[in-house]
This record gives sequence, structure tokens and C-alpha cells, in this order.
Amino acid sequence: MKINIGITDDQLLFRKGMISLLEKCKDFKVLWEAAGGLEAVSQLSGMAAQTDILLLDLSMPGMNGMETMQLIKERFPSLKVIILSLHEEERFIIRLIELGANSYLVKNATPEEVEKTIRITFERGFYFNDDISKVLYNHMSLVKKKAAFSSDFTKREREILQCICEELSTKDIAKKLFISERTVEGHRNSLILKTNVKNTAGLVIYAVKNNLVNLQFYLK
Repeated sequence: MKINIGITDDQLLFRKGMISLLEKCKDFKVLWEAAGGLEAVSQLSGMAAQTDILLLDLSMPGMNGMETMQLIKERFPSLKVIILSLHEEERFIIRLIELGANSYLVKNATPEEVEKTIRITFERGFYFNDDISKVLYNHMSLVKKKAAFSSDFTKREREILQCICEELSTKDIAKKLFISERTVEGHRNSLILKTNVKNTAGLVIYAVKNNLVNLQFYLK
């Protein structure tokens, strides 16, 4: 199965270098590229259904990456967005995930890390590498609070929520809990609706922030 990718970055050299890197993977296909946010939105207007992953630069002139992602998530909520950034500050990472980013890559990531991030995000809906997981743990351990909706979660939903936060795939969760993959997806969708988040990555943020799961899985 091909993973169809769009890339948005205002730096031509970086953009072309990333495309060259991605095309070395036989099952990756770069469908389109854009130099800015408005161009990306225009490309997606005709290609959203075919695009699996969007690599989106955070720092662009005009409409920046954060503004672009907010607009894209409003118009194309199912699109998986991986942020590309030079910034490693906690405030950027947490805010972007809360807004709907599915993953976050710093621009000095290795080619292997880029490939891994794309594959896991495509398969599971989100991916946090060790560095991002530690940022998440450090932030959330300071803001833990009782979840407003915790009493609305069933025991099974809590079990699935923990598994999701441990980055288990739908297939792995089904096998671990002895239920069907369709049942897992049903509970996942129910959790997203109950928490009013945008996607699975947002669900992880919500779960840890509201002390619904064990934080120790972030200590890798």
C-alpha cells in the first residue's frame, strides 16, 4: 500500500531534499508540494481525499504553520499532519498537538526517524518519539488534575485509552483485550466524542493531562 504525502515548506532546498529522501522509500509517494500555507490549502482542495500525510513546516512567512494547520484541520479533519520545526520548546509542541497535530518532528531528525514517524502516524494516527514523549511527560506531570468527564468512561474505555497512550495499534489492542478490531475502533471514536478532541493524538494529551492513565509509559 502506498502512503501518499504532501509537503509544505517555504525553503526550496529543504523541500526538495525532503522529497528526494521520501522517494527512496518504495511505498512513499509525494503527491504534491507547496511553498506556503495558502498554496497547501489550495492543493488539498483537490487532493485531500488522496493525501494520507501532510508534512507541514511551522515557520513560514505569511500564513505560518500553526495558522495553516488550524485551517486545514477545520476543512480536512481526517488528514494526518506531521509538524516540521526547528523549535523544541514545550509550548510549541503541546499547543500544536492540542490543535490537532498528529506528530512533531524537529528538522535535525535522522532519515530513519522521519520514515518511522510517517509510517507509525499513518498506521496508528499519531506518534511521539522519545524526545517528544519526555516533553509531554514533563508538562503533564505539572498540570495533572481530575478529569471532568472521568466518571463517564467505562472500564473498557479506560483500558483502551491506556493502550492507545502506550502506542499500541488497533490490532495489538484487540489481541490484548480479546475483542475485535471493530470494537476497538468503536470505543476509540466514543472516547474522542466524549473528550471533544480532534484526533487520537489529542486523546493522548487529554488522558495524561486529566490523570486518566499511568504516566510511567512516557519514561523510556
